[in-house]
Amino acid sequence: MSLDTRQPRPFLQTRFNEDEATFSPDGKWIAYRSAESGRSEVHVQPFAETAPGAKGKWVVSNAGGLDPQWRGDGKELFYTSPQTPSQIMAVDVEASNGAIVAGIPHPLFQTRLPTRDRKGWVVTRDGKKFLAVVPVEQKPATTLNVILNWPSLLRRQ
Repeated sequence: MSLDTRQPRPFLQTRFNEDEATFSPDGKWIAYRSAESGRSEVHVQPFAETAPGAKGKWVVSNAGGLDPQWRGDGKELFYTSPQTPSQIMAVDVEASNGAIVAGIPHPLFQTRLPTRDRKGWVVTRDGKKFLAVVPVEQKPATTLNVILNWPSLLRRQ
């Protein structure tokens, strides 16, 4: 929505599923998830209002990607892999001449994120600390102790 005209307008309209959008810290780029290729990947494209002259879109993940999040200086994107357990991935990004130049994505660590709503993690501005909602593993009981006539045990003391 333009703050000048107060009129909403679509940023992106395609026949593909696109969501999980997030602005870069400087507001010039938007990272989002798109299924345009047939699987979820992280894309970046300029936000025309703040990046005049920049055109195009770039896929920055290389084996599927969800839930992109920017480092505070905008020079790195973090995202999760679609597999379970998930990998938290990182990719260096640089804006150059109105385009995004992405490095090679690399895994940082593995985690088990909730499968229904994978947006269960955040990263600090410096990109050095992560907070994740991790489902509790339900382990079956391995032993069961049954005490018969337990009231008689209380009287002995």
